[in-house]
Amino acid sequence: MSAGQSYLIIGAQLLINVLVLFGAMLVMAMADEVNRGRPLPPLSTALTWLSLFLALAPVIVAVLVFVARWRTGEKLPTLMLWSPLLAAIVAVPLFALAVRTTADVATRSREEAERQALEAVRSSVRAGSDERVCELVNLDPRATPDEVNRCFAKLQSLRGEALWRELQWFVRGQHFHAWNAQQLGQSEEWNNRWIPVVPAERQSGFLKLFFETWMARPDFLRSREDRRLCWFTLIDVFSGQEWSEEARAAMRTTVVPELRRRLSGPSAPAVPEGSDDLSNEELLKNLDSMAREDRGG
Repeated sequence: MSAGQSYLIIGAQLLINVLVLFGAMLVMAMADEVNRGRPLPPLSTALTWLSLFLALAPVIVAVLVFVARWRTGEKLPTLMLWSPLLAAIVAVPLFALAVRTTADVATRSREEAERQALEAVRSSVRAGSDERVCELVNLDPRATPDEVNRCFAKLQSLRGEALWRELQWFVRGQHFHAWNAQQLGQSEEWNNRWIPVVPAERQSGFLKLFFETWMARPDFLRSREDRRLCWFTLIDVFSGQEWSEEARAAMRTTVVPELRRRLSGPSAPAVPEGSDDLSNEELLKNLDSMAREDRGG
């Protein structure tokens, strides 16, 4: 085999291994995004480094074979010539196994941490403290009716900033917190049924309290995050989640008119920079559209 053919084979293997490395980096980046902001156990960290080594190993082997061929100027043994490809064949399944194991270990560790945190909250509440009772109601789909009643009694006793902080337990991301039907034992499989944490008989009062407290804040709708929260929680109530008809009627008669008033006229809040898609006009248009659809067209 000529030197040119050897270099061509080594170069092709190097190219293949670089492409494999690129794919591996994408997989690791996606895995890292999933775990962003979450502490990883030492085993997951070690497995992540092992995954990185397995991703780099075929490229390193190809570079070493190229250097060996260039330095010696002699024909390489067949096994050594094809070792970069063999390294990739061995490393790829090991990399996949390491990534999968890392994800499994991280998931188990996270679930155990969440279980311990829930037990700590549950113990505090069942010892008689109401400090974390609303946290428990939003963490545990098995919260008892008494715990739910204690939470809402606490909400009724608070005012201003303290009330708003407690109401944040009922928000997840930019949506009202809701359980999947499976979590409540109403379905055998995970599905698209989302049932609000707030019990049906308390939904009307909760929505009125939530939006009245929010609209009383001086920074209401003055940030993009506020506008997205407003938009998505309205979607939750009118179509995305299983809120009661009474709750929706309360929204139409109390919250929607006040929102419409605040978004109209010279006193309307200024639109934050980069939020043209959530301008006052767009929010009004979408608000009217949702209310019409909720009334049946």
